[in-house]
Formats: sequence, structure tokens, C-alpha cells
Amino acid sequence: MKQLIHLKQNLQKSFKKSVLHYNKDFEDHMIGKCMITFENDDIILNEKKYKGTVGLWRLLTHSDVTRPEYYTEDDFKIYKEILIETDSIYQNNDKSTGRAKSSGGAKYVSMISNIWKEINEKKRPITKPTTKPIGEGLRQYTDDHIEYHYNLSLQKKEQEIIIIITKNWYSTFM
Repeated sequence: MKQLIHLKQNLQKSFKKSVLHYNKDFEDHMIGKCMITFENDDIILNEKKYKGTVGLWRLLTHSDVTRPEYYTEDDFKIYKEILIETDSIYQNNDKSTGRAKSSGGAKYVSMISNIWKEINEKKRPITKPTTKPIGEGLRQYTDDHIEYHYNLSLQKKEQEIIIIITKNWYSTFM
């Protein structure tokens, strides 16, 4: 009985940090934004059955599974697929945020951040390299003839200067 209580406490601590959680409002288990059901050890998500291997269960429920001996490559591929399908990789399980759900923990740094990088690389538009430049580039000068016209009357400029001087003198001494 003591072992069972200890196991239950460990699972509860583990689930707090995992993508798998129990939603009290729906009274069902969820991964990210999606409800899941179980068939023996297997996980059924959006009508697709995933084989519930020890490695997959570790990835879904533990935060300290960064060593490859804890899971197989297939386990990791399925885990990655589940994270993306359920939007568990996004903040608040909401893809529209466009932001990663990151903790800075070892699992995020060594595993999930790589999935996130892969997602972002797929979003980038593919641009074809052009071998032939288009256009002439920026000009630093103009080939057009520029004609300057100075329509300043010396007498008019003298009057403007006298007015400015008078205003400055008046504001200083009055």
C-alpha cells in the first residue's frame, strides 16, 4: 500500500510537468488541446492509435528523458508528431501565438527546441537564388541636367536680416 501511494505521488509530480494532463471540466485526459483515450497501453488521439511503448510513455510523462537509451527513434518521431498535432509545443497549447512553450529545462533544450527549429525552418519561404541581377542598383548621382535658379533680391534679403536683428535686440533689451 505504501508503494502504491508513493507511485501515485510520483506520477502526480511527473504529470504536472508533462504534456499529458487530466482536464476536470471535460473529465477526460488531454494532450495539449486534444482529448485522448486509452486502449490498454495505447493512446488514441483524433481517432489515430499510437502504440503505447515504454519510451513513448516516458517522453509524454517525464521531464528527465534526455538520454537516448530511454526511448527509440520511433518513440521520438511519434512524440514529435503528437506535440505538433496537439499544439503542445506552443504557449498555452495555442498555435496562433506562434511562440514556443519553453521551460529552459534539459528536455526542452536537448529535444523540444530542435523540434521548434524544424517547425520554423518549414515556415520560411523558399527563395530561388537568382544568377542574373535585376535592375541597375542604386544610383549615387543623377544623369539628368539640373538647372539652379536663384531669385534672391539683395535688397529683400537685407530687409529680412534687419527685421531679425531688430526682433532679437528688442526681445533682449525690453
